Amino acid sequence: AGALAFAAALELLGPAAIDRVEFVEEPLRACPTFVGQVRALEELYRETSLPYALDESLADLATECGNDFEEMARTVRSAVLSGERAYGCAALVLKPSLLGLDLTMRLARLARSELGIGAVVSSAFDSGTGLAYAAFLAALADGLPSATALTRYPHGLGTFTSLGRGEED
Repeated sequence: AGALAFAAALELLGPAAIDRVEFVEEPLRACPTFVGQVRALEELYRETSLPYALDESLADLATECGNDFEEMARTVRSAVLSGERAYGCAALVLKPSLLGLDLTMRLARLARSELGIGAVVSSAFDSGTGLAYAAFLAALADGLPSATALTRYPHGLGTFTSLGRGEED
């Protein structure tokens, strides 16, 4: 149902609206494997020219790999790169509350330095303290030497208002 609704939304929006979208975060129903998910997203990219960002599948991959960065990096590289270029993948969406400090920063460096794509730090409906931590990591990611205007996107840290009252109230 999600993929059908997405296709219908694309048709309704039309090409002019799609041109204004920087990327979509994994709009398709989840595939059983990370590589399968990326293949499906690449197919969507070929059909629509709409770039995508990897999000939830990164946390799933971290679990599958036992949080082993080297194994994750090999899998991401092989799935995302075609030759030396990441075609449809515009960014990795990194949730520090799910990935931790080390994986978040190492994946940010991988995205920017090796893949030539953005690293977007986002929250998973974190508390004010968690959002402050994520904002700090976002600033560090933006300060990486490989961060350029072409790979820098707004970070997804606006979820605090969805929680109602914060812990500092």
